[in-house]
Amino acid sequence: MRAELEDLRRKVVAPAPRAAPTDADALAAELETYRERLADMDEQVKSADARLKAAEEELAVARADLLASEERLMSELAALEARASAELTSRVEELTVARTDLANAEDRVLELSRKVSELEERLGRF
Repeated sequence: MRAELEDLRRKVVAPAPRAAPTDADALAAELETYRERLADMDEQVKSADARLKAAEEELAVARADLLASEERLMSELAALEARASAELTSRVEELTVARTDLANAEDRVLELSRKVSELEERLGRF
């Protein structure tokens, strides 16, 4: 479109070949048509430039929104990971305590079983 616009500008600015006086009206009309087309194309270029600038601004806003969303997601993910890690650590500690309690209970059961056996043995002697 810009190439066509430049071509029209050259035609309008370039001197027209000398024509007979009878062709002057036709040449003037053709020149006016070229000028109108040139003005229309100038308006189209301005409109396209404005749309391009608006689209570039929208793109910049979208990129900024994307970066902000990524930052929020990364922050939320880090917080979730920290909470999950803390919960896992807590569960591991609870499991360790439960295992210790179980081992102690098993030892106590064995000890009590021995005492019961000893008492039954003593009782059997009487």
